[in-house]
Amino acid sequence: MSNLNKCPKCGREADKSYSSNWYPVHTCRDCGEKYCDKCGDGSGKKCPKCGSTNYSDYDKVYSK
Repeated sequence: MSNLNKCPKCGREADKSYSSNWYPVHTCRDCGEKYCDKCGDGSGKKCPKCGSTNYSDYDKVYSK
């Protein structure tokens, strides 16, 4: 698991809030693309590169 500063795909940073200061980055199990919920179809369920719905959450983006 890695702690990132922003999404590797779109560059989105995490917002600071009272409930959470991070979000998960999905890693596609088929092609290895890393992306967040805002990438691709906007729900994070589909890989923006290959269209697969097979992913795992290994990384997190934390706010600065």
